[in-house]
Amino acid sequence: MNTTKNDLSFNKVTLDYRSLVLAASYAYGLLLESVSKRQRELLDAPSKAMKDPEHHTASISLGARWLYEDVSKLQIVAETLATLIGGLDRDEIVIVNKQ
Repeated sequence: MNTTKNDLSFNKVTLDYRSLVLAASYAYGLLLESVSKRQRELLDAPSKAMKDPEHHTASISLGARWLYEDVSKLQIVAETLATLIGGLDRDEIVIVNKQ
């Protein structure tokens, strides 16, 4: 069984840094797959809409919106993953708990 060294105590949180890197890597891969899927759907959307406008017309604009949302998430995950990987050889890591 895979376990982490994460711990959530009363007034203290311990984070397993390698698990953070791994979690960000998973999110990065999943979002890349989602972006690719959305791109393929958008490429097919106009021809589907031409054949069946009643059921596929909205998929053009909605598909673009969903792609935009996935790319926005990917931007955050990619920056976070790069920072986490870069932090593997740093002496000090500061985590900010924003309110």
